[in-house]
Amino acid sequence: MGKDLNSTHRIAHKVCLDLMNQSQHIDRVVSNFTSEQIANNRIQLKASIDVVRHLSLQAIAFRGRDESSTSTNRGNFLTTLDLMMGYNNNIVEIMAKAPKNATYTSPQIQKEILHVISTKVKKAIRKEIGDAKFCILVDEARDESMKEQMAVVLRYVDTNGFVRERFFGIVHVVDTTAVTLKKEIYYLFSNYCLDIQNIQGQGYDSASNMRGEWNGLQALILNDCPYAYYIHCFAHRLQLALVGASKAVVHFNRFFTKLILVINNIRASCKRIEQLKIARASDIAYLIDIEELEIGKGLNQMVTLQRPGDTRWDNFYPIDFTDDEKNDLKKELDLYKYDVVQHLGFKNLENISKLCQWMDPTVENLLPDFDFDHTVGRQLASTGGTQSVVLMVVNATDFDGSFLRKVAKLVSEKIEENSEALKQGKSGNLPRMVMVVTKIDLLPTELSPTRLEHWVRQRAREGGAASKLTNVHIIKGKRVQQVKLFHQLPHQNSLDSHTVQQLVQEQIVQSLKGLIVIKGLSLVLQR
Repeated sequence: MGKDLNSTHRIAHKVCLDLMNQSQHIDRVVSNFTSEQIANNRIQLKASIDVVRHLSLQAIAFRGRDESSTSTNRGNFLTTLDLMMGYNNNIVEIMAKAPKNATYTSPQIQKEILHVISTKVKKAIRKEIGDAKFCILVDEARDESMKEQMAVVLRYVDTNGFVRERFFGIVHVVDTTAVTLKKEIYYLFSNYCLDIQNIQGQGYDSASNMRGEWNGLQALILNDCPYAYYIHCFAHRLQLALVGASKAVVHFNRFFTKLILVINNIRASCKRIEQLKIARASDIAYLIDIEELEIGKGLNQMVTLQRPGDTRWDNFYPIDFTDDEKNDLKKELDLYKYDVVQHLGFKNLENISKLCQWMDPTVENLLPDFDFDHTVGRQLASTGGTQSVVLMVVNATDFDGSFLRKVAKLVSEKIEENSEALKQGKSGNLPRMVMVVTKIDLLPTELSPTRLEHWVRQRAREGGAASKLTNVHIIKGKRVQQVKLFHQLPHQNSLDSHTVQQLVQEQIVQSLKGLIVIKGLSLVLQR
């Protein structure tokens, strides 16, 4: 047979012996298990599952540096399991009799239990979502092992009408390009049968790979899901606004610049940190003696210095504030509420819709440096040739946010001004105002096109379009339902968006020789 224990002949001989020893086959061993052995195995496995659940809930590391039987610290998992066994002699006896290859405590078993728990949680979230629409919140960061991780959170409305935000998982990504992130998100959703077309919103930070208008993650997903609108994280926007405002004030900017230098200088030396703690403890003792500080559980604790950052948020709890600070915050909030109510703009509000419009500025307010009078007015000021046409594209689900009031008022003023000029026999360009309403499939199905057109015209007049709209076109998904059409357009039952765009560019421009297309933040001038 040869002297080598790992020779091919010896291995084949051992396999043959194992095959002939049928009493040790897996099916025979399993079938010979008694009900008592099965119950003991379940108790043993349940103990490992309980420890895994406890450690994962408390965000405690599982493994230890040395998990051997002679180690004084075998890691959190094994030490917690030993602690549990100390209060249950039954588990001790079962673990002592268990085979060495079936203790259910190995690192592989720990990971498998974690994976099963994670899968069950995700399936529960998937069941809670059902076929409802949902939004995704995504952010990427680098962990301690220098691996890029992508966190995915789902936001949806459950069957009881409550808004839920559920952490759905962390995905390892090889890089943070938009294509890679999109691929991993789609792969994660496909594993749990989440329909990509049900995505109704996206929430990311302001990184270029996330919010890029053409190649960002929001643009790639928006190409596949036409209603997955992107919203810049409001907390991130607030933080950036506060940082920008503080930098604009010279005294604040100098203060934070010096503060960073001081913090870096102190953190670079353990002796300086210790001296700072001693000085802080002395100040706290003095303030307590003169009854300037309250004494209580969790108060006046020693903390470490943190470097200020433009995108860092900390968690604040009531215990972090004294009663005086809480009262001051309440007074400031009451004053803020009073100022808001007394504001002239708030007093003129008629309903909740107007309040939302006031609190959420339209797209034109997001472009304070955009000169509509210079860009659009110059096109309308032409006195020669045929009339110009202003084509405004608005979103039916966000009419007030996508309707450019400045443009509507400007066109209405030009129409009134040139109408008077024409009455006096002077030459003038009398522009026409045409509106295209998109995303109407998100509106209630019982809403008729005629009623919708009436509503659009009314809201346009309220928004500054004093002159009547010449035409209104309603776009439903990728098809167009024609309410009123220019006589130049061919008579068809339905046209897709691309065809309408071509007809507008080719036939209307050729016949009217002037077209101003306004769509959201983009302004396209064509002659």
